[in-house]
Amino acid sequence: MNIDVQNATDRRDEDHKTDDSRDNGLGIQLIDGVGDWLSVLIVRDAIAGLRRIAEFHQGLGAPEDAIASRLAVLTREGILTRRGRSGDPNAEFKPTEKGNELAPVLKALSRWGRAHVPAGSRRAEE
Repeated sequence: MNIDVQNATDRRDEDHKTDDSRDNGLGIQLIDGVGDWLSVLIVRDAIAGLRRIAEFHQGLGAPEDAIASRLAVLTREGILTRRGRSGDPNAEFKPTEKGNELAPVLKALSRWGRAHVPAGSRRAEE
């Protein structure tokens, strides 16, 4: 089944121009602005205090090269700031003001997950 997402979004936006709860920003723009779910998790961990590629790798289990590429994008987008040279394994990444503004969104997603995704389910473990 082919769904024309853009037309559906345009129609929905026309129908709900004043209804912020139906705004594209509830998910699509979050991922567009941050990148992907790995990037969201990196931002979450940076807000929690992780700083180096090795720390993100240890916490997330994702390959260091994948983390490094996401960190480069998050830095370029102004969500994180890097202290240290590019490629330096000891470089530190900290959330900017823009990055810290994601904290309440990430907390809300976490609360929702705890309330609606059963513990031990495949999705809860991802």
